[in-house]
Amino acid sequence: MAKIFNVYAKLLFEISPEQFTSWQKLRDSALLQAESDHCLLFSAPDFSEADCSGVNLLSAKPSQKLHIILGKGYAEQLGFCNSCIWLSHDFAINIDLGVIICPYFDYRQLSNKKITQLSGLIQQVTAHQVQSKVDG
Repeated sequence: MAKIFNVYAKLLFEISPEQFTSWQKLRDSALLQAESDHCLLFSAPDFSEADCSGVNLLSAKPSQKLHIILGKGYAEQLGFCNSCIWLSHDFAINIDLGVIICPYFDYRQLSNKKITQLSGLIQQVTAHQVQSKVDG
């Protein structure tokens, strides 16, 4: 479980490095705290408004959510693989649903290089969500 938290902290630090001096500080002081505005769900994504009850990712608006599904096998089990565009062997995306499929949060599967790729995809999805709100 510690590996998941380390990779999650590295990802969040990659997205917003200005908030902390290191990913370790982020992990130790802010990760998954009540005021952190992030959550990890060990269940299938729920696209209703009740999911995470207003938790937002990356300072997006409270109603905007991003679901990162860890592992292609789990995404297949959930039936998401066909509704996403596969960008590579490792990453798929459905911008309209706010879904990204990526490797499992483990150093062997989600290297630092892939964390950077995932960070870019997250920024792409959240930018789309913000633009959709403006246009909508």
